[in-house]
Amino acid sequence: MSSHPFPQQRRIAAAARPPMRKPGGHAAGLPIRWAVLTLCGAALALPAVAGGNGGNGGGVGGGGNPGTAGDMATGRGGAGGLGRSGALGGSGGNPGLVVSSAYENAAGAAVAGQTGGIGVGGPVASGVTGSGGGGGGGDGLVLNAGASLVNRGALRGGDGGLGGDVGGFFGGGGGGGAGLVASGAVTNSGTITGGVGASYRPLTLPGIGGSGAGVVASGATIVNQAGASILGGRAPAVALTFVNGAGAGGNGAGGATGSTLNDPGGGQSGAGITGDNLNIVNKGQIARGDGGFVPGVGSFGPANPYAIWFGQGTNRLELHPGFSFTGIVRGDGDDVLALGSAAGDDGNMALPTLTAPAYEGFDAYEKTGPGRWTVTGAQADAATAGWKLVEGRLNLNGAQLGALTLAGGALTGNGQVAALVGGPGTVAPGNSVGTLTVTGATTLAGATYAAEIDPGPGTADLLAVNGANLAGGNLTVTSLGGAPGVGQTFTVVSGTGIIGQFATVTFTDNFPTVTPEVQYSASRVQIVYKAAAPAATVLRLNPIANVAQGVAPQLSGTSVPPVSGPVQVVLTAGAQVVTLQAQMVNGVWTLTGPANLPVGPVTVQASMPGSNPPVAPITGQFAVTAGPPVVAVPVNSGWMLVALAALLGGLGMRRRRAR
Repeated sequence: MSSHPFPQQRRIAAAARPPMRKPGGHAAGLPIRWAVLTLCGAALALPAVAGGNGGNGGGVGGGGNPGTAGDMATGRGGAGGLGRSGALGGSGGNPGLVVSSAYENAAGAAVAGQTGGIGVGGPVASGVTGSGGGGGGGDGLVLNAGASLVNRGALRGGDGGLGGDVGGFFGGGGGGGAGLVASGAVTNSGTITGGVGASYRPLTLPGIGGSGAGVVASGATIVNQAGASILGGRAPAVALTFVNGAGAGGNGAGGATGSTLNDPGGGQSGAGITGDNLNIVNKGQIARGDGGFVPGVGSFGPANPYAIWFGQGTNRLELHPGFSFTGIVRGDGDDVLALGSAAGDDGNMALPTLTAPAYEGFDAYEKTGPGRWTVTGAQADAATAGWKLVEGRLNLNGAQLGALTLAGGALTGNGQVAALVGGPGTVAPGNSVGTLTVTGATTLAGATYAAEIDPGPGTADLLAVNGANLAGGNLTVTSLGGAPGVGQTFTVVSGTGIIGQFATVTFTDNFPTVTPEVQYSASRVQIVYKAAAPAATVLRLNPIANVAQGVAPQLSGTSVPPVSGPVQVVLTAGAQVVTLQAQMVNGVWTLTGPANLPVGPVTVQASMPGSNPPVAPITGQFAVTAGPPVVAVPVNSGWMLVALAALLGGLGMRRRRAR
């Protein structure tokens, strides 16, 4: 965008030359000096940062002298308020701490900027005495480029200095400092609060300084953890009695504006966060400072409208479940708003809040992280701002989104998108069975359409399209209620201009009684269930033991699936062929073969001739043996020779006696 509501805060201090504030909040460099800051008992050498300007002399009718800078060169406050001619503004406050490396602010520890100095009076040529504006409050902590901060405690900007009071003429109050000025990586688990603008002590004059922002940043990454807070400074107290002669209030660091010359109104509260080129992750609270009437306390200046104001450059805001904002979240016209979550975290977002007055100036939305977000309502900027689904689950609860690109994750629920571009993600209508509607073009290349059918009521997921190319997509079908009936038909894509076919189709369930078939036309894609062909019967032959000649063999077998009917068994033993009949009963048959089979191998073939559908035969083998085997005698065994000789000798003696 070409403009910023807080132009005085467009730039952040550089590490080598941290700036000071001019009246009105513009930065101006001063020579570097070194100061020694003692924190928690340790001396820490810090590069000097000039104090903010006090208010200018600026009474009605002409300019005066500028305010003096602070003597301690360690801070940068908001601008001081304007004063009467010839008066000196108060000194700008010093920051609580300047950090140029990794730093952790421990739980219970507090860092605060210094309060701006009080405006000083001075003579005027006409003899009228004037008063200077109060100095701006110092920033709580300044985080230079390349440094990192973990805040577990409290950071607070300094309050603005009081306007001077000389001769009945009053200077405007100084603006409050920012709680944090950052150009590095920030993780906040504590609180960060802007300082409060100031007015004259009796609260009787206008010209009240604006309060500081919680964070003023550039090129920073800010993670606001669950339970943490980033708050703009509360609006300063409103003057109760109008008194002439007060100058304008100072601008707070972070862009809150003071009231104008002789305007009895008070300065604004501070914004929560403002800056350029920011990446913000919010799991906690980010809020503008309070304003208006507070019961039991009194009246305060107007509330700053912005919880976050993104300036120029590339900005990104990622919301996690548990986030909260008080005030408007404003992009610069080309920023990204993302819904992120960890595994197991579920968030909810009402789509109308994505546009003004809650969120404005974003031109792209994303869903990231492995968790789930459920969105409701109609997206007001659907025609100009599209979605990118990167990870996790984006669940539509009657929601109407702009064009959506799949880059991962799953689009679920019942709702509508303006267009659907496929990619490595999943489209799964409903939270069981449901409908997703695409009012524009649909391409599913690279995507998976996970469709569910419910045979009981005969319902199915539906992708309702207005022109769709299915080529390159993948279809997965799951049944929620058992096997569909023969002839049941489920429409999973319906509309006009449907072309192409799914590259792959997977049925996660296998039912023996029905067979699914995918049918395509220009107006629908249907799953039709037909009767499954009977399962083929497979015969099995049980092992057969070898038998001795004259012994009948025992033969048996089974079938899968179990059937009943005649079984023909053919035995082939050499030239002899024997045909036998058996009866299969519930998948089992047995018979006894003939005992007169010749010695040698026997081939067995079992079949069920005439079966419909035909059944393939199966073969096996066994052997018929002649008898016990002959034991061979080793010729080299001496004791066997002796035994043989004795046997032969005995036979000879019997023959002689016989004579």
